[in-house]
Amino acid sequence: MTEALKIAKRINKLSDINVFENSRSSKVVEVRSLLNKILYDFKNMTLAQIRDFYRNTGKSMDHATVLHSLRNFNMYRMYNPKLNEYFDEMLKQHELSTKYEKQKAIEQKIKYLSDKNLDKAHALVNKLFTKELIG
Repeated sequence: MTEALKIAKRINKLSDINVFENSRSSKVVEVRSLLNKILYDFKNMTLAQIRDFYRNTGKSMDHATVLHSLRNFNMYRMYNPKLNEYFDEMLKQHELSTKYEKQKAIEQKIKYLSDKNLDKAHALVNKLFTKELIG
């Protein structure tokens, strides 16, 4: 089983929504967007690879639909708190093994920090960066 399919099955189980269902209901579209976000940002799959992944599972999909889904993911997160829970849980379950995956995980979380916590994160990153430079 491919890693993308494993991720999809975890999302299906976590959300109790089948991302391969031929439905345009908001709950399915939003959870499918979560899967696309993880595949694109953390598994470094291209739009065409994601499209092909869906097609191989029997789900009709084109790369423009995948792109639309990715572009709307953050909006979906703002209005659907469950999507944030699923996203956080998927990041906890997923072993962030590469530098790229870790950077992407941090980028996603920083977007939702308050100004106060963003200032703290910025100070910490500056401190760590300076430490890396000095040795």
